[in-house]
Amino acid sequence: MVAVGISWNGMSRPYVVDGDTKVTARYFIDDVLSKMIKENLPRLHGKNSHKITVHFDSAKSHVDKLTQEWMEENHPNYILDCV
Repeated sequence: MVAVGISWNGMSRPYVVDGDTKVTARYFIDDVLSKMIKENLPRLHGKNSHKITVHFDSAKSHVDKLTQEWMEENHPNYILDCV
């Protein structure tokens, strides 16, 4: 699996997840999300990074309470898919 972030300013670097890896909320936060938020948003959007809304689909690791709590603390501008 490959995770990427896409915006009008470009694309984040790809995060490759080994096929045998179970993507838990903890894995998603530590190995994908924190890097996207803390490295790629500033690279792509500079001082406007805090204005960017992050959109998630309904994957279990995205809607998990741990992920939502992390987002509230680190980048509260996010939307969960309601599917």
